[in-house]
Amino acid sequence: MLLSDPFAAALGHLEVAASYSAQHRRDAKLAIARLNWLRGHFPNKRGLPNQILRRLVSTACLYVVEQSDANDDRFDRGLADDVAVLTAAFAAVRRHAG
Repeated sequence: MLLSDPFAAALGHLEVAASYSAQHRRDAKLAIARLNWLRGHFPNKRGLPNQILRRLVSTACLYVVEQSDANDDRFDRGLADDVAVLTAAFAAVRRHAG
């Protein structure tokens, strides 16, 4: 699947998933915060480390969009894996972006 804006797709998916339950709302809130930070700190295209980080962040967005991933997003705590993926991308960008 090709998306012109992976951030917008992931945010849209999380906004819909937030309506499923109170737990989904809490998880979506954290995931949206991570996505917004990643969008604001998206690495530039200079250098191999930044190019790899850009791919990592885009892949994390695509993971969020996939509803039937490690934990199906429709079930209880279904967004927990999405939050974990975004948190890992967040940590990598904070640590390695140049």
